Amino acid sequence: MKSKKITKDKIKIILLFLLILLIMLLYFSYKINITNLVDAQKISAYIIMLIVTGISFTSIMYLYQKQNIKVENVFLVIATIFCILMCLAMPITKAHDEDVHGYRIFEYISGKLINNGKSVTLSKGILEAFHNKQFYYNIFLHDNTYSTQAPKATYEYRMSLYSPISYLPHILGVYTSSIFTSNAMVQMYVARLFNMIACITMLYFAIKIIPYGKNMLFLISLIPIAIEGYISLSADGIAISSSILFISYILKLREDKHTIIGYKQIIILTILSIIVAISKIVYLPIVLLVFILPKEKFKNNKKWIILLSIFAISAIIDVLWYYFGTEKATASNNNTLQSIIMQPITYIKNLIYTIVYRFSIYFNEVFGGKLEYNENISIPVFPYLIFLSTILIARNKGKQAYNFSNFEKIILSFIIISTIILIFTALYITWSPIDFPYIVGVQGRYFLPILPLIILLFSNGFKDEEKTAKKIAILISIMQIFVITELFIFHA
Repeated sequence: MKSKKITKDKIKIILLFLLILLIMLLYFSYKINITNLVDAQKISAYIIMLIVTGISFTSIMYLYQKQNIKVENVFLVIATIFCILMCLAMPITKAHDEDVHGYRIFEYISGKLINNGKSVTLSKGILEAFHNKQFYYNIFLHDNTYSTQAPKATYEYRMSLYSPISYLPHILGVYTSSIFTSNAMVQMYVARLFNMIACITMLYFAIKIIPYGKNMLFLISLIPIAIEGYISLSADGIAISSSILFISYILKLREDKHTIIGYKQIIILTILSIIVAISKIVYLPIVLLVFILPKEKFKNNKKWIILLSIFAISAIIDVLWYYFGTEKATASNNNTLQSIIMQPITYIKNLIYTIVYRFSIYFNEVFGGKLEYNENISIPVFPYLIFLSTILIARNKGKQAYNFSNFEKIILSFIIISTIILIFTALYITWSPIDFPYIVGVQGRYFLPILPLIILLFSNGFKDEEKTAKKIAILISIMQIFVITELFIFHA
């Protein structure tokens, strides 16, 4: 019976991918709008479609042949394949704010810890490497063009002000590659690779240790905009993956009846709390999740002392970096900050108006409908597919996997609301003109670290079966076939 079932599944998958391939041939033929069948761009587009579809099909067939395969292993296969493909399909500098973050990475490597947010002084080769690379042929220039040994120059440009912890994988990647080459372009791709490995590793363990909602994490961890964060030079990947790992670890400690929180668990909690908090100061409220841990988990009723200490350490390090790790005179808009203090009601109105007015935009962005800097790639149907799939996975009546108390629900609600308010407030202070009708600069991907908490708060159980995980793998693969092909065509 099992062999017949596997055979039927294989037939269904073959027919599905043939159908998808046919749809893609029609879609991209229409989009490219070329009547000449021998046009190089059209031929290359079809070749890319066949290669990406073949890789996706092979991986799905491999997963379906495996029996009792764990969700985290399914994630590892799918994530590795499509992270590598997206890294190749999206040229350096094309991910969101990748140049801004890239400059900061090389500044840290050069020993400069504090930046004024307005200029950067680096080798001319590094600066040239970060100039807009719209097409692939812009990348493959002579090695000397991107040499890190070239004389230094100063470039007036907006700079990222994140801590070096957010860029640790990138820094390690650049250091490692610098042993073999002085080409800044190669070093940046290696930095991307190291960041990808770090993010996938954290997410792998997050899915492995979470007691429920494995398929939920599997799905939201592979939203296209999240994958962009994993394979770019930005700090988004570390913020997303460390937050998800932190949430998973808290839930693991909460549900494991045999675990007593000792020195090992406290150290892990503290490290994860610091990484989450310092990745962006707006994510500090996520650390409050430690307070859902039951007092029975702690020896001698020391719950509040330990948890308050963990939160205090994270908050102090976060605040210290915010005040001493950046030059605040140029990092914020004092006029907007003063307007919040003097006219809080007006600010609250602006906040509510922004959320209502731009909700559909945030919805599309958080669920991966728009990719790349300036939203070059837009596939509006994806957010609705992912949102619907998330609802189906998180509405599993009859299999109540957890039961939050009212106190725990209050904590979850406070974390979600306070994080959202901090995101909008931070962008209001740093980006918004004081008389602008809504808060500018807020992007949907900023809400990804708290997305698991939102789902936890409103769900009533999860579908964590192996069969569901394989269906998610098919859905992700289909979406990524379109995304990767779209990226390759756009930058060809």
